[in-house]
Amino acid sequence: MLTDQEVLQNTVNLLTQSPDFQIPAVKVCVRHDPYFNQEGAIAFWAGWKTGEMVIRPDHMEKATFSQLVDTLKHELVHAWVSWNKLDRSVAKGHGEPFIRKAIELGLDIDSTLANYPESRRIYERIKGEKVSTAVSQQAEKIQAQKLKQLQEQKDFETRQREWLEEQDRSNFRWKVGTWIFSIVFGGLMVFGLCSIIFAPYHPAQPLTEPSTSNEWQGSVTDKYKARTLQLSQGETFVIETSAPNQTVAGVLNNGTSFWANNGVKLKAKEFGVLMLWSEKPGEYQVKVRRQ
Repeated sequence: MLTDQEVLQNTVNLLTQSPDFQIPAVKVCVRHDPYFNQEGAIAFWAGWKTGEMVIRPDHMEKATFSQLVDTLKHELVHAWVSWNKLDRSVAKGHGEPFIRKAIELGLDIDSTLANYPESRRIYERIKGEKVSTAVSQQAEKIQAQKLKQLQEQKDFETRQREWLEEQDRSNFRWKVGTWIFSIVFGGLMVFGLCSIIFAPYHPAQPLTEPSTSNEWQGSVTDKYKARTLQLSQGETFVIETSAPNQTVAGVLNNGTSFWANNGVKLKAKEFGVLMLWSEKPGEYQVKVRRQ
């Protein structure tokens, strides 16, 4: 686990390389020093000869981390002023370069202003000025970030609106498709029911018995099914009608129905009675012969 001094050193390392400072490495030392015999002295910058900032031990023990960071930044401002060879002659290094940098970083320098009247006069003179180009650049950067966020939000809302519109179109197409399917399916159902309900009924003639001879001749109508020949499975037969264009319908043992014209040769698919009737109104002469 890192010690408190190691944490402070890591913090200073990050600060010295940040855009706010960009100065060489500074060493953090926590030790007693005669300098701390002065009232209120808690830290000092020892200069670039050693590259050290010295922290009073009891200050590190009592201060919060936020207060310690402010102390580090205060001493790093001294190091920054020295590294850039700016004026350090006023108020023990708390002259205009120090004040401007401290304002730029947002440091609490009330105690400095209270201890050094010249520093306060400098602060009063420049507090309304534009403190540094870096602050302006930071403000512009923040503004650009806000504009970017607003644009991203606008783009997101546009994509969301387009997605919702596409969902509405998809739902509409689905509803229309369902509606068309329902109409078609319902129509087919109605047609099927009507075909069943209104289909002509052809009961078998009760007094007509099927013939076991090779030929059956008689009349068929659209009212009754005439029993004609008793057929075996695979047996071939021919249907002849009295009119060349006359079509008769037939069924074997109430199986699959068929239609036949004059002279059509057919084959029985099963054993049973061949029944015939006319699809047109009226009575017609029909002859059925075995082959």
